Amino acid sequence: MSARLITEIVILIDNGPPRERSLPGRFFHERLGKKSVVEPILELIDRVSPEIKVSVREVSHMSDMNQKIIKEFRANGGKVGGFFENMDLLLLHTIGSKSGQPRLNPTAYIQDGERLVIAASKGGADSHPDWYYNLAANPDVTVEVEDQKYTALAKIAAEPERTELFNKLKGTYPGFGDYEIKTRRVIPVITITKN
Repeated sequence: MSARLITEIVILIDNGPPRERSLPGRFFHERLGKKSVVEPILELIDRVSPEIKVSVREVSHMSDMNQKIIKEFRANGGKVGGFFENMDLLLLHTIGSKSGQPRLNPTAYIQDGERLVIAASKGGADSHPDWYYNLAANPDVTVEVEDQKYTALAKIAAEPERTELFNKLKGTYPGFGDYEIKTRRVIPVITITKN
């Protein structure tokens, strides 16, 4: 097994509306202002590893990042690069529980027989992602997997199945274990069965 060298670090700064957000662990998130928090990090990286390319990008919403992932997913038959390069992703279409409007979110999954399994991890935040409330209110969803698109039924797994499936997710994607440690809530697990 060969070691992977870090060659680039991207710092995303969310300048969107003030509400709770959780970015995946590879991203840095701050609201205090670029200079007050980012500059010391840039200086430290430059001192320790000057060969690493560092860029700072501003995003207005997590949905901006999701839109890039969705575009790449659809252009490449369900494959994306970067942090998600070695993950199986699906695009989850739900109906907003409050708005009634269509919503679309990329999320990692594993397969369990004929079912797809996802977790409402939200990067280990102490609240569920919005899409969880959407499918809890309306479990009829549409899923895009690789180059397929189909309707499906989402079901929130109850114990002990929830724990069994979450352990399978952690076995495939160890980051889910980090999310579990980071949050006080029990992370819901959802199964998706094609209609």
